[in-house]
Amino acid sequence: MSAKAGGGLSPRERILGAAFAAVLLAIGAWFLWDALELRHAAAVRRQAELRAQISDAQGWLEKKALWEARAQWLAEGMKPALSANDASSQFLDQVQKSAAQQSLQISQQGLMDPEASAELLGVGAKLVFRGSLKDTARWLAERQQPGEFVELPLLELRPLPEAGQVECTAQLRRWFLQGKPAEASMAAGGMP
Repeated sequence: MSAKAGGGLSPRERILGAAFAAVLLAIGAWFLWDALELRHAAAVRRQAELRAQISDAQGWLEKKALWEARAQWLAEGMKPALSANDASSQFLDQVQKSAAQQSLQISQQGLMDPEASAELLGVGAKLVFRGSLKDTARWLAERQQPGEFVELPLLELRPLPEAGQVECTAQLRRWFLQGKPAEASMAAGGMP
């Protein structure tokens, strides 16, 4: 293992050096391959996510006319918001009158906290009432007509000992436009 007179490496040292370089190159290539595989897997996942987003966007674009028609319907049919207090009290009065017209007997009633967004104001009432199942079903169906903009987030029916009679606990929420109209939201890329 002595060096030659010119200071060069012996054949064995050259072989060992080449083997060491080959091992280092192989280890480096393995780390590089592993890093590239991770990046490739991340790119494939991202590509799948983007394809799903494109598919979703194409679905929305295909339904653009439907959503524009709905926005127009909302803008034309949904009443503008009063103050939350006025809207709440008027809604409770309407609910009481309509329940009385269906011969429903209200035993408990109260206002729910208003819900507001940039475009909508929701006022609500919680009621406990009794009546026939037929009258209750008719009253609930009337409250949820499309032009009424009323949702029913809670409904509990319990049969009473009297035949065909039920006790109902219901929460009703009436929605009003507030702020910018739904058409402006659609033009800005939002949803009604």
